[in-house]
Amino acid sequence: GNVALITDNTDNFGKIVLIRHENNLISIYGRVSKVYVKKGEVVTRGQKIGSMAEKAKDNKNQAILHFELRRGTQSVNPENYFK
Repeated sequence: GNVALITDNTDNFGKIVLIRHENNLISIYGRVSKVYVKKGEVVTRGQKIGSMAEKAKDNKNQAILHFELRRGTQSVNPENYFK
């Protein structure tokens, strides 16, 4: 895919990385603390794109990744794409 967006201007979501894939698919990763890729970079399956914070903003001792897979503006089940 191609890194289309990296932003950190969200209050409770930390940094967000958006990757565009073939067939109009978009993967969205939220609550990323450190980003290892740059906008416009082509990334491959299994490549590390970032790391997560050790604590969520509410100070619970757990890191929670927000992940979405979309086709255009519609959410799709990511299980259909993991092999």
